[in-house]
Amino acid sequence: MINPILYDEEKIDLEERFISENELFCHSFFERLYENAPDSCKKMLDTQYRMPEVIGNAISLLFYNNKLKNGPNTKEKKPILFESNLSFINYDGDNFYHEIKENKEISNVKEAIAVVSLISSIRKRDHKCSIAIITPYKGQKRLISNTLISYGIHFRLENIMVDTIDSFQGSEADIVIFCTTRSIYPTLFFKDTRRINVALSRAKRELIILGKMQYFYSFRKSDSCLPALADYIKKNGSVLSSINCSFLKCNIGKPKQNEKILSLNSISLPSNYFMIDIDNSSIQAKIEEYYSHGDFLNPLEVVKKSSKYILHKKGFAQFRAAQGLNLSACLCRLL
Repeated sequence: MINPILYDEEKIDLEERFISENELFCHSFFERLYENAPDSCKKMLDTQYRMPEVIGNAISLLFYNNKLKNGPNTKEKKPILFESNLSFINYDGDNFYHEIKENKEISNVKEAIAVVSLISSIRKRDHKCSIAIITPYKGQKRLISNTLISYGIHFRLENIMVDTIDSFQGSEADIVIFCTTRSIYPTLFFKDTRRINVALSRAKRELIILGKMQYFYSFRKSDSCLPALADYIKKNGSVLSSINCSFLKCNIGKPKQNEKILSLNSISLPSNYFMIDIDNSSIQAKIEEYYSHGDFLNPLEVVKKSSKYILHKKGFAQFRAAQGLNLSACLCRLL
């Protein structure tokens, strides 16, 4: 774990910063230990039992020079939603599927709505299977979390996890929905084979990838594994057009009328807010809650008066925490 302050040139002046970033920031201590250990101390764990065979073969091909083997149980693992254990929902030609950058956060609204449809379709087939929605970006994680809640899917109570790929490393779920989020601008994330490896290898029964094939192929001139992954899915998995995918047309209704995502700037403080006794420890606790869960556990409560939304006073600490985190919007419950 690297403290983000070390990346900030204005806060910490490092001599020979380029060397520090390459030698310290980009290589873990475990990686250093492995590279410097004698061959007699190294052993590859060459058999995996978690992933269905078609996913395991992709991992072996893309990251382990075909040295990773599949355990005997991996052939019998059945998908839950689609016919294949490895599916790609392709948004090529859909101009509404694209990333948005706001306040340095990346999100994709079309993708977040698609997740709601997929979750609804999965739960009609299996009420208990574990589901993980993973994305490279914290902004998209928060948007997906808030969108699920706004549609009445309280995911934390329903065996559903929403997380960033980095945070989900080491975890697993029956179904993993990998939200690539990006469709326009190439980024370093998709050139990092270790992170892509994590994103693809968490599923125990089914991996569903949301994205654009043409975006994957835009990395042809780089060292990214995305073009090879796209070729592999076309040959061994299933590619479904977002336009024709019936599971994206699942009737999810409308967001709950008493819950909606509001801009923080549209929320007015109660007239007596100066009298609210709130200490910094309460605000700090809310900030820690946000970092621990990727979002606040409870929506802000507001009262609508004419065209204004008035904050309920018991949410003052959370409101101040949101401001301190430079959030542009929060999920709110209308009282």
